Amino acid sequence: MEIRSYSPEDIENIHSVIQRSVRAACAYYKADQIDAWASALDDKQMLHNRLAKSDVKIAVSNGGRTLGVASLLNDGVLDLFYVEPDCQRKEVGSRLLLEIEKSALTNRINFLETEASVIAFSFFKGKGFKQIRSQHKLVQEISLNYPHLLADAP
Repeated sequence: MEIRSYSPEDIENIHSVIQRSVRAACAYYKADQIDAWASALDDKQMLHNRLAKSDVKIAVSNGGRTLGVASLLNDGVLDLFYVEPDCQRKEVGSRLLLEIEKSALTNRINFLETEASVIAFSFFKGKGFKQIRSQHKLVQEISLNYPHLLADAP
């Protein structure tokens, strides 16, 4: 597996990873919540614009398959973090987070924060993130629970 930076040609594969990852969260969310979450990330141009403002790391298999994506904003916010459902719990997320932490260190970012999905909460907690509050956000007029997490950058 290789971790590399984003290029605009990656948008189709990243979009697919995000959509599959969101749809696989069905055990943790209601159908209307999943639909709202997925549709909020469905516009590829908007997604590209969002990624273009971030330090983006992409996990790619030796065969060229996109396995996951993570993006870090300049203020330490881990904005997007998605892994293919069949690659979760197989070190893809850990490798992505390690690269994001290296970027944070290089850019003198002292902490990382994220609004994690319920499905990602245990992953981030296991990586040293602490919940600072629980919050509900309206996404496409549907309420979603996002634990707000914070960790010191390495």
